[in-house]
Amino acid sequence: MKVCISLAAAGLMLPGVAWAQTPDNNPSYGASQSDAAWTPLGGGVYQVATAAENYSAELWERPIEDGKWTTSGSLHTTTGKYYAYGDIATVTYTFDANFFYLSVTVVGDYSDDGGSISTAGLKGHYYYYFGKGAERYALNVDDGSALGSSWGGGSIKLYEDGNGDLLGSGIGVTYDDTGGNEGNISDGYDNEISGTVFARADTGTHTVEMALGLGSIGWTEQDFYDAEFSMVGVAVSNPSSVSDLFANDEFPFASGNGVEYDTVEVSLSPAAVPEPGPAAFLFAAGALLGALLGARRRRPRRTG
Repeated sequence: MKVCISLAAAGLMLPGVAWAQTPDNNPSYGASQSDAAWTPLGGGVYQVATAAENYSAELWERPIEDGKWTTSGSLHTTTGKYYAYGDIATVTYTFDANFFYLSVTVVGDYSDDGGSISTAGLKGHYYYYFGKGAERYALNVDDGSALGSSWGGGSIKLYEDGNGDLLGSGIGVTYDDTGGNEGNISDGYDNEISGTVFARADTGTHTVEMALGLGSIGWTEQDFYDAEFSMVGVAVSNPSSVSDLFANDEFPFASGNGVEYDTVEVSLSPAAVPEPGPAAFLFAAGALLGALLGARRRRPRRTG
């Protein structure tokens, strides 16, 4: 049985009780989801299976210079630079009473130009796009290399689709379907929200983490499980900017498009989130009991 005590999400805030709004330094992540990664062949040449991309579903696999490749059979092969810091390896997530946590690990912190390796740090643009119905949001870390190793709020932003035009004609409608720009890329995520958001990086494991305060958008853990789309993107050259989600609205499938962009769909499920341990449950229960006792009015003392 899973026990979740989320006082903030449930609106059970008690007078005179201060609730911590900083992320856990050691969130308990669940099983990670893997993304296809390019295989080095030597001499700066890399390959990936053609099946690694699903253009109509917005699943790109192009952490390569100008999004260009040659194709032979079931394999794509690079014709220019490969960006390890733009190639997603794994994604995982978790929740606690106040935050949603997302962890994105890339292949490395370097680029490879014909066998010449250059260390660049985690300099990609990191995005998380999610939403349901008219509620559509994006987390944006514009430069992973600017992050510190501790949680900070200065390098991450939260956006929403304020005027409801993000999806255009639908998720599955692409540039190739219409023979041109699908038409919904003018403002997309048009409104920045002043929310409780944090980010940090671990350069040793090539990982960027984001933390979103649930109260910032009024969502509960269940709302994430009910999301209609949930996608991580890492861009080297920022192909469509945070204002857009669907790069396949703007770019055709052909080589040289979807510029330097890698995405993976995040399958949100309660089964992937670790069960809270007994200590976490007792801590939450004790905090609730203490708050209730502290908020209780004292009886007036009898004097006669």
